[in-house]
Amino acid sequence: MFLSNLARCRCIHPLAGFLFLGTTCVHAYANMNQFDDDELFSLSLEELLMVEVETRKTKENLAVVPLSNTLITHHQMQQHNISSIYELAEFVPNFSYRRSFGKLQERGVTRGVANVTGENVTGVFIDGMAVNGLINSLDLSQFKYAEVVRGPQATLYGRSTFAGAVNLTTGNPLEQLNTSASVSIGQEQRIRTTIQFGHKISEQLALQFTASTRQKSGEYNNALGDGAGSLNEQKNQSLSIISGFKIDEFALDGKITFIHSNDDDSPYATTLQLSDKNNCFLDAGRQYFCGQLEAPNTIGYNNLGLSNINGDVGYQNTFNLLNSHLNFKVNESHTLKLNNSFSEQQQAYLVDGDYSSVEFYWADNQLDRDSVTAELQWASTWSDSLNSLIGVFYQTNETFNVSNAYYPPSQSPTPSPLRDEHLKLENLALFSSVTYQLDSQSDIIADLRIAEETVSFDHQVQSGQQTFNTLSPKLTYRYAYDEKTNVYASISNGTKPGGFNPSIWNDALNGANQLIRDRYRTFDQESLWQSEIGIKGRSASNKLSYSLNVFVAQWDDLQTSQSITFDLNDGSTKSEGIVSNSGEADTHGVELEVKQQHTSRLNSWWHIGYAHTEFVDSETSAQKELTGVGSINGNQIPNSPELTGALGVQYQTSHAQWHIRYNSSIHHESARFVAEHNLAEVPAINKLRLGITADMSNWNVSLHTTIAEHSNHIESAARLGDPTTFFRLRAFGLSLSDSNFTELTIKYQF
Repeated sequence: MFLSNLARCRCIHPLAGFLFLGTTCVHAYANMNQFDDDELFSLSLEELLMVEVETRKTKENLAVVPLSNTLITHHQMQQHNISSIYELAEFVPNFSYRRSFGKLQERGVTRGVANVTGENVTGVFIDGMAVNGLINSLDLSQFKYAEVVRGPQATLYGRSTFAGAVNLTTGNPLEQLNTSASVSIGQEQRIRTTIQFGHKISEQLALQFTASTRQKSGEYNNALGDGAGSLNEQKNQSLSIISGFKIDEFALDGKITFIHSNDDDSPYATTLQLSDKNNCFLDAGRQYFCGQLEAPNTIGYNNLGLSNINGDVGYQNTFNLLNSHLNFKVNESHTLKLNNSFSEQQQAYLVDGDYSSVEFYWADNQLDRDSVTAELQWASTWSDSLNSLIGVFYQTNETFNVSNAYYPPSQSPTPSPLRDEHLKLENLALFSSVTYQLDSQSDIIADLRIAEETVSFDHQVQSGQQTFNTLSPKLTYRYAYDEKTNVYASISNGTKPGGFNPSIWNDALNGANQLIRDRYRTFDQESLWQSEIGIKGRSASNKLSYSLNVFVAQWDDLQTSQSITFDLNDGSTKSEGIVSNSGEADTHGVELEVKQQHTSRLNSWWHIGYAHTEFVDSETSAQKELTGVGSINGNQIPNSPELTGALGVQYQTSHAQWHIRYNSSIHHESARFVAEHNLAEVPAINKLRLGITADMSNWNVSLHTTIAEHSNHIESAARLGDPTTFFRLRAFGLSLSDSNFTELTIKYQF
């Protein structure tokens, strides 16, 4: 009976069945044979809400954190087969993370705030320490929990948290050890293996080791190109070592985490929609495509030419991270915390640069990045009504980037002039958070961060340096309506770092362009002011929880891509692409998350997120070139979905000695525009996820399948030039998804 009901649910079209699943399927499950009310959930809904998190760098229950956040526990990741940031995003409202022209190009989108250009706007952290260039390689199921925080988080998390943050938290081996082995197999030769070993050396010291491998074959054949190699093949090996320790006589405890990750991927599934598909503005200089882009049936690369270039074809990324956390309890009122992070990354990317079967050029990029971060915190409880946190933060980040383009013939490709950059960043900040209890039901929280960031670059014969100063405040009012309901209101500010346009630090530009050059040598920081109100609560029976958040934001000094033409000393002209601050945007939206435990064996959950962001007082050179008018006022921010939503049910039962869980969920993310013109559009994505998990004694067996409405759909797109017309006419680069797949996992717990 269960399988027949599940089959009926599965046949529902994902979009049409969004609400239908919540009524028909739940009703079908609820009317099955009743069982004893044995508690089979690893965490009840009430226990989940009481999980302690450090979202605001202080321990507090998830249910009372006064901001919009979503927590996905290790257990939930296993139940829903969540192992990547792409899958995690499907379970979080107003958060999107899609594949986009290879891992080095991918960025998160939070609450309608996307990267128009420049640095990431959604920061990634491991145990509260910033990490850059690792998130899309990590197996998230190894973490204790993953938390997505929406809205500016600059006051406590620092730079690159303009729109929000993703914080991955590792477990402490002193609290829980895990010794297990698992293997997963699936379509497209998917194989995942994980070995974990935990050992408690003493009451004061414990170690946790985790080693894993992941691989899949390339499901896209190089049919239109030279036939060399498949696309979208992925391989990863990772190792983590976590040490938990404490010294009771000194009131000292801490954790040291080491993570090593190595990617060796083939060229990604990207292709080019050529200009012969253009259907609008055909009389304009570059033409355009209007409407929804379509994924091609076949794609093609010229990979043979890559074999004549020194380097491995595809994407390689080696990342080493060492985090340390030290807590010293000075007395009952004061605690000193010292956090440090060291990371190094070597990245190489060698691919067919025009994403097509046209033999035009190959792109070669190599990047080395070293980062050091130190943070000192002093947490104090002054009275029953007053506590504070003050801290100092320092980060230095050095990046060496070498890029080149090679041109035909493929037998002996000719390199273009080498681009060699050295970028350095230094960030020094002071931050504080003060919580004052107004009465037994309400408190006020004042956060502040003062930062100075110096960025410098050496770009072949040019070099420069710029210092940016920021003041990021946040003010929050929290009110406990009763013991189960909390209401809050906040106003906060975030900034996105500024930077340089190295290409116009060029002495070849003549004196007539000096003023223009000086104006665009650098671009300033972006600023986002957000106001938010929210309510978090649960029912009297603790069987239902909800979180509702409404927000508005003003986004100033947008960093947009522009094209400027300069006169050179020899009388010729040259066009350069630059980044400039040339606009504003307004954002508003809402998030609603609901979880309900219907019985001890049946629960359901659903969420919906809406975020609308549109340009105000903005213009771009690309818009003027296409339409004759540069204004993009009223247009939506590109690469940002307006609507995200999901609905799922889980039913648990027992048979003989087996505990069995059935999971089903549907996920929707609306269409998004490719560029500021709002003409070309990436279609919506609808998915159905099904899973069954069985536990007996030390064994765990699970079977999961992911079915997209359109397999091999478009994940993201970018406007590019058509190589068949020497890049004169407009074309569109398309980044394609992984195929639908089914995966079987067997795990043994020692």
